[in-house]
This record gives sequence, structure tokens and C-alpha cells, in this order.
Amino acid sequence: MASRYSGLCSDFNKYNYHIFGCGAIGSSAAIAIAKMNGRHFALYDSDIVGEENLGLSMYDGRHVGNKKVDSLGDMITDLYLIDTPLDIDYNIEKVHRWVTLSTPLPIPSKKNKDFAILGFDNMLSRLQIAESCFDHGFEYVIDARMGAEQLQIYTCKTIEEYKEKWYPDNEASTDPCTSKGTSYCSMLAGSMIASQIRKIISSQPFHKEFVFHIPSLTIDVN
Repeated sequence: MASRYSGLCSDFNKYNYHIFGCGAIGSSAAIAIAKMNGRHFALYDSDIVGEENLGLSMYDGRHVGNKKVDSLGDMITDLYLIDTPLDIDYNIEKVHRWVTLSTPLPIPSKKNKDFAILGFDNMLSRLQIAESCFDHGFEYVIDARMGAEQLQIYTCKTIEEYKEKWYPDNEASTDPCTSKGTSYCSMLAGSMIASQIRKIISSQPFHKEFVFHIPSLTIDVN
């Protein structure tokens, strides 16, 4: 599986990937990272897959009614089993809760080897989890915020950087749920998160802020 892009990056398997929220953004990011040979995941979500999730996330009809972390973990495992079923080194921890400062991490943190991907709606929880991740020694927090046709990705190395891009829930989008996502925006989110990680672990320049307005195909970067 990894041979097709080994000339671009071969180090995805050396890092831990903590996926907070396994819905549209989280499931797309996890699958994209796994396809790039990411092998060490902690999946955080307390929800189950509903029919309403099928249009935006990586799940299909087989997963409806099952826990998101279990279904996503199974899909990732299927990718590994196709590759090297007997001796591949991988681990997937499934967490049906959020992590706090006092909670042991499900996979041990490696200094400068941990990425957090935030992919859920509540802004206050995003801030709390970002604080927890940096206190645990994570290298980067990648926060993806998705509208129906606009994607924002913020890649932060410190809590101070993160707070500059954070806003309270009462300033977030008031669009109805039926206008907050499209399949192409969620898949783009997962792809761009994987691209950001590839640039970071390959010591290439990357943009800390990325806003893509899909209807006009315009990109603002910083």
C-alpha cells in the first residue's frame, strides 16, 4: 500500500494520530492517514453511526447503529490486513470519551511524535482538548472546521497559536445542520490534513492557516 508514494514520504508510521471526533472530518482524515501508512491511532467519539452520517463521512450502511470508533477502527484495520497481515506493527485504541488533563492517554505520547486532529462542532470542547494535548506534549494540533462549501484548517504548535484562531460557540456558523456539510468538503478536509502532516514530517514548508472556498475555487493561506 505504501509503495506508491514512498518517494514522497515514508514516515507516517512513526507518529501517533489522535482523532477527536470520528464523523465527517475525523473519519476522512483517519482513512487518508492510514492510506499513507499511518499505523498508530487513538479514536475518540462517544456517538454511533446514523443514517444521517452516511452522506458526509466514510461509513456505509453496514456501520449504521454501531459505534463510530469501532467502525472506523475496523476500516483502518482492513487496510493493514490487505498490506501485511501477519507482522505489521500497528495499534488502534478506541475511546468512547474525551481526554482530559488528568486522563492517561490511550497510546503513550512520544515527544514531537503526536498529532491531534480536531473534527467536531463544539468550540469550547475544541479549546479544552487543544489545551490538554499541548499539556500532554503533542507536537501539533490540526483543527479543521467545515461548512457546506468552505473548509478551514489551522495547524498550531502552541496553545497561544491555537487561541489566536479560536472563537466561542456563539460566534460560530448558525447555518442549519442541512447546510453545514458536503461529501466533497469532508473528503477534501481529510486529504488536506494528510497533506499537512506529510509536509511537517518531511520538514517541508506548510501553511498554518488554510481557507478554501469551494464555489469560487479560491484559497487564502497564511
